[in-house]
Amino acid sequence: MGGDKVFLEKGEEVTLPVIYQSFDAGWEDASVDDTYFWASPPCSSTHQPSLVITSDGRTVSKLALHAQLVPYKVSNHVRLFVPEKEQLVHSMRVEVGRHVKFVEGRKVYVRCAVAEVVCSVDEEKNTNAYNLTFKYRPPPAPHTTSLHFLFYSDPYHTLLFDIHRVTVHSLHRLDLSCTLGQTDSAAVVLRGGPMARRVHCAVGGGDVAVGVERVVVPAGGLCEVPLIVRPKRVDVGNVVLNVVDTDTHALVSSWLLIPHIKYPPITKSFDITVPKGTSLNKRISYTNPYPTPKTFHLHTPTPHLLTFKSPHLILPAEGTEYIGLRLLATDAHSGDVLVLLNDEEDRIEECLRLRVVYV
Repeated sequence: MGGDKVFLEKGEEVTLPVIYQSFDAGWEDASVDDTYFWASPPCSSTHQPSLVITSDGRTVSKLALHAQLVPYKVSNHVRLFVPEKEQLVHSMRVEVGRHVKFVEGRKVYVRCAVAEVVCSVDEEKNTNAYNLTFKYRPPPAPHTTSLHFLFYSDPYHTLLFDIHRVTVHSLHRLDLSCTLGQTDSAAVVLRGGPMARRVHCAVGGGDVAVGVERVVVPAGGLCEVPLIVRPKRVDVGNVVLNVVDTDTHALVSSWLLIPHIKYPPITKSFDITVPKGTSLNKRISYTNPYPTPKTFHLHTPTPHLLTFKSPHLILPAEGTEYIGLRLLATDAHSGDVLVLLNDEEDRIEECLRLRVVYV
């Protein structure tokens, strides 16, 4: 027979202490603005455990407990956008205040309210900070999961001192292959449901644009949403594409656009020496390789190091002109600066590399 046993004399009374602990967060904290993002189904805000008292196998009394769950007091909130069904491995730094009282040295214990999450915490040497590392595989997109990490200063999870919240947005994945400084195209394929619907497509990045913002997805059919990609830097981050029904304002689909950017091939290279801490004007000659007049558009992925006298270069058939350059002052010792010449369709015709040494 399981459970604790209490022996009572006739007419004797006893007080039964009850300790109840739950890792459910109750309803979401209203202080966090989630109007832009989609919401997960709310969790139950009440628990009803029961306490049964038996004697010789017979039920003597039954006490029902009503536990009202309140939202966590979250001190830090992080949003992560990850591809669906891919394992998420993430680390974050957690500061621990001096008011925290530890039971065993400075050891910190962590618990996540979601059972599918594997988490651990390690102490940073000579600091008051800890590194939280967790693994989680999100469900199919689109879906949002709120992960609450509870930090305790004792191994029995009774001395809670901090709570962090991580919101994981599960999205469809689309890899984009593109070239630095050049306009490339891609497309997202939307699959229609049981009925046709009008949708609005929006992205949150300046290097990726939607060719057509409003489209009609046919019932049971496919619809392509054209994308225009023009990366200005190699270290461009991921971009989120949201597809929303224009009538119901419901989220239809979400995509994580992952650009894979490559450098254009170098066609010519020049060595330039610039006095350190000063700007310098230079010019290089360029010959039109075409038997027809041509207009080139000049730009560079490093505008903080180089500007042009004119953003356009108009050349006659097989003619030669000078490109006016102004190398700006910098504290660097040396570096490569790219000069890109694009045609009317924004395709790279030439990529000139300037090997600049600052002395």
